[in-house]
Amino acid sequence: MSRINVAHILPSGTSLPRKPQRREVAKPSANFVVDTLATAKAGRSQYRFALIVCVVFAVVTIAMLPIATRTTIRMPGFSVMSQSGLAMLYGLTTTLFLTQYRSTRTVSVLFLAAGSLYTTIAVLAQLACLPEIFAFGDMAGNGSSALSWLRVFWHIGPPLFALPFAIIEGGRHRGAMTHPGRVSRTMWGMIAVICVGSALIVLAATQHVPFLPNIITGN
Repeated sequence: MSRINVAHILPSGTSLPRKPQRREVAKPSANFVVDTLATAKAGRSQYRFALIVCVVFAVVTIAMLPIATRTTIRMPGFSVMSQSGLAMLYGLTTTLFLTQYRSTRTVSVLFLAAGSLYTTIAVLAQLACLPEIFAFGDMAGNGSSALSWLRVFWHIGPPLFALPFAIIEGGRHRGAMTHPGRVSRTMWGMIAVICVGSALIVLAATQHVPFLPNIITGN
């Protein structure tokens, strides 16, 4: 059977359709690393935005100093709404940090997750000790002193756990990662340590207030 030359059948000037070429998708190399909160570098616009936020907060704080000692009107339910919202936000932040740690194995992110978890527990403890929430009267048994110490321990948490993050990412151990076979064990170990440590701190702030310095006068 003779072959037919298609070029003689098509009108002059008509070109044959070209066979579509397959595009090869570049595969990520074995050394491919995804930027995380711990490894991604901030750009100039991000530095500028952070500076603006810090300046605004500083100006507002200084402007409120003259009225900081004034007694405002009583707002029932404000502390409950505030603590509930904070506990939810810190809990979600803890989940995000833990999820990112499981996917990247970055040690510095684990410290951020630990700090966020500690703060979540501290806020929940303060919420539980508010009067008339879960019990009639004062559940902690030591009035405003217990609530004040819980607030102190709560605010100590974020900067305390941010220091290891800054030390790791600012030193020679930047980008340090957990061994792939120890990620789950390390994460659950951290959660257990934070829960036990937080329970001891809450116990000290609520049941052993007389052994702590007095930081509040009146009610």
